Amino acid sequence: MRNAHDVFNEIRQILGTDVGSAHQTATPTASAPFSDHEMADWLSALQGNDLLIPWTAEALRLYGNVTSLEKGQIGYSADTAGNPLPDWPGDWIVLGEISNDPIIGRIEQNHCAILFARHGAGSWQANPVSNDILTFAEALLIWCDLFVRRYAMNVYDDTLAVQPAFLAELRQRVGKTLSNAETDVFMNMVDG
Repeated sequence: MRNAHDVFNEIRQILGTDVGSAHQTATPTASAPFSDHEMADWLSALQGNDLLIPWTAEALRLYGNVTSLEKGQIGYSADTAGNPLPDWPGDWIVLGEISNDPIIGRIEQNHCAILFARHGAGSWQANPVSNDILTFAEALLIWCDLFVRRYAMNVYDDTLAVQPAFLAELRQRVGKTLSNAETDVFMNMVDG
């Protein structure tokens, strides 16, 4: 049975990144504040290492260990002193970011939906990207296969806009994995 660990390994193969060089900052510990089963699955899938995925503007960074997860909460769920920020829902955890736009895990009973939000909107409005970690990883694998492998990251036209043909192919392939609404959110992550 395919799992998120396997999919993230495929992504690393496409990126040419082995686990030992993937920006390791710490290994997960049992005493971490993110001890939920789903967070343990997330950390296990990323093998204790952050993962940088080339994206359209800046890299998408996924936090793969307790230290980076804790640091990743600053400015979203907590201030620099670790105090909770009032506008951040308690069941959300920042799993990564693209240009300061958070990739969020919404923890529910033995389930972690993946959400995406834009910063700077005045209040946090997050939209679902996938119902679970595995489906999100599969969508990222499709991205890497197209953006890195097939297009060699050359998807921009003369005005530095992302080429419509690339976006159409990405939407078509991701739409086989995600629902229509989730595909719209994923495409917003790409070309928002």
